[in-house]
Amino acid sequence: MRTPRSTWIACLILSLFATTTAVLGADDPQPESEVVVLRKCAITYDRATFVGAFSLHGTTANPIQEILVKIGDHVKAGQVLGRMFNKDQVAELEARVAGFAESKVKVLQNEQLYELERAKMERLARINARQSLLVSAQDVQIQQIAVKVAQYEVAASVQKSNFYKAEVKLTEATLGARSLISPHDGVVVEIFAPVGEVIMNSKPVFRVVNTDQLRVTAFLDARDVWRVKKGHPVRITPEVSGGDLPIEREVFPGEITFVDSEIDPQNQTCRVIALVANRGSMLRAGLECQMEINLQDAVQQKPAPAKAVGTAAPARPAAEPASTTKVTERSPNR
Repeated sequence: MRTPRSTWIACLILSLFATTTAVLGADDPQPESEVVVLRKCAITYDRATFVGAFSLHGTTANPIQEILVKIGDHVKAGQVLGRMFNKDQVAELEARVAGFAESKVKVLQNEQLYELERAKMERLARINARQSLLVSAQDVQIQQIAVKVAQYEVAASVQKSNFYKAEVKLTEATLGARSLISPHDGVVVEIFAPVGEVIMNSKPVFRVVNTDQLRVTAFLDARDVWRVKKGHPVRITPEVSGGDLPIEREVFPGEITFVDSEIDPQNQTCRVIALVANRGSMLRAGLECQMEINLQDAVQQKPAPAKAVGTAAPARPAAEPASTTKVTERSPNR
């Protein structure tokens, strides 16, 4: 059966249109994924501190006088963990405090003498105002000088008292330097020296780590550097090689706190850091994990712009169909 000419032309046009659409569609950029997955991420403690003694007068060696904690103890910020030998500083502080107390008494004495000399001067002034012949000008000058001298004695005693006060503060600081104080909340994981051992001020005695919050370091592919921002939410999943453990099925939320401004020229990666709450102290420093950075959630968390007063609210757009979240997995070579 012969095909009409018009039908043959129509089929040819449709074939050309389909071919052109396929060629143009092949060059269209693919939509970027909304989740970036990073593997082999390192877990470390957010705060791990070596605690030791220091000296206000240079490097010295002192014996450890007492240790007040043991390994595994939970400590608070500012808690005294131990003390270096401080009996000499305690005795010096007692002497300084006694000198400061004596100086304050001297200030009170000089203030009373000043008030006495000033009262004498006022008495001479009243007498001189009624009967000038009973008081000579020399007596008035002598009393004026006595008032000035008493005033200077008060100033000198106040200055000396301030000096003693400064010495007390200096001795307290020196005594405080002999105390080994935890700088933050955490757990004592190491005690490096026993009681009685003589150590230098530069040597640590304790190691305190904060296990409540962990730092996860990952290396982001250079293609994703401009997409990942500080504040993006993350999901951390531990990875333990050589077995299937229950911890590997746990998920720990956190957020990006740092995106490095430098890209490694050798492997084209950028360092990113996330802070993660260590729920139930299940995570351990030294583990590796997988990090999922959800870019879509960060967009949804942006605050809505404030509406101007007196203007009508804009019409609500029609709801768009939900799209499937796409995942890009990156495993750059560090």
